[in-house]
Amino acid sequence: MSRLGRVFSIALVLTSFTSTVWAADVIEVRGETAKLNGTVTDVSKDKVSFKTTKDEVKELPVGQISQIIWEGEPTALKQGRSHEAGGRLPQAMEAYAKAATDYKGDKAPIKADIDYFNVRVQALIASNDPTKIDDALKTLNDFLSKNSSSRHFYEASGFLVELNLAKKDAAGAKAAAEALAKSPGNEQKMAAKIALGRVALMENQIAEAQKLFDEAVAMPTNGPAEESRKQEARLGLAHCLYSEKKFDEAITLLDDVIAKSAPEDGRVQAEAYVRQGDCYLGANKSKEALLAYLHVDVLFPTQKAVHPEALYHLSQLWTVVQQPDRATEAVDKLNSEYPNSPWTQKLKTAPAAG
Repeated sequence: MSRLGRVFSIALVLTSFTSTVWAADVIEVRGETAKLNGTVTDVSKDKVSFKTTKDEVKELPVGQISQIIWEGEPTALKQGRSHEAGGRLPQAMEAYAKAATDYKGDKAPIKADIDYFNVRVQALIASNDPTKIDDALKTLNDFLSKNSSSRHFYEASGFLVELNLAKKDAAGAKAAAEALAKSPGNEQKMAAKIALGRVALMENQIAEAQKLFDEAVAMPTNGPAEESRKQEARLGLAHCLYSEKKFDEAITLLDDVIAKSAPEDGRVQAEAYVRQGDCYLGANKSKEALLAYLHVDVLFPTQKAVHPEALYHLSQLWTVVQQPDRATEAVDKLNSEYPNSPWTQKLKTAPAAG
């Protein structure tokens, strides 16, 4: 065989090998850098079954799965996930809509993912736009009624809790929490207690809220998803302390939450810094409060649930420390990125800080 022929043969082998490696579903597991390659064989609301490239059959609870990258998924789906992870929610919605049009395959789990991710982005946008909450709730409920076995069932129920809390609808939030509580998974049971605790906080039932958060903290944990829930419950306990004006105790607890939660757990870390800022404000420590809120703007701007709250406080506190240009920057960012957020509306009626 000629040298050119040998090179061509090697190229064919490499091409075949590369195709074999990448022609698979890829599962990303929370808290792990290694990815699982294989074929997903079954999906339910509690677990995902798959066969690895070594023909090993495995099952993973849905709470342990960060995401699934499907063999044959449309490019727009990848783009949508990238936009969503970067906090570019309108662009994510456009990409998911394109993915729904582009996908011509027959894999039901891919179609379900595309549908759900679109629903999820609507919920995330609505969390900072009260005018869109009702439509997002309807879309979530429609998805759940049609996809009762979806691996996204419990996450969607969690968004129902969030939006009903934003709407101040205690009954709706409780109903969604009860759906979470029916899960056999420990993480979802923890999430249900946390949700009910947040409802109790909203109704100013501090003792009941503390009881529910304590119960969630006391539950055993196995893996990063459940550990994240434990730290979330401790955030709830800190909120109880704040409500009782026990600011120093709350700050100490929040320091521990920040130290013990995973650095990549932006959801918990960002809220911890916001609640710490609240406590410093309560204790009349403006500079410390500013630094706490600034952590959110600098490190966690994609955490849309709390970022506008941090920006609002920064717009006030930069003026207090006599940096009006920075205050203007915070105001401009709040107005441009979250025009319909309750925090943006509050800014319009807030007295001038000084």
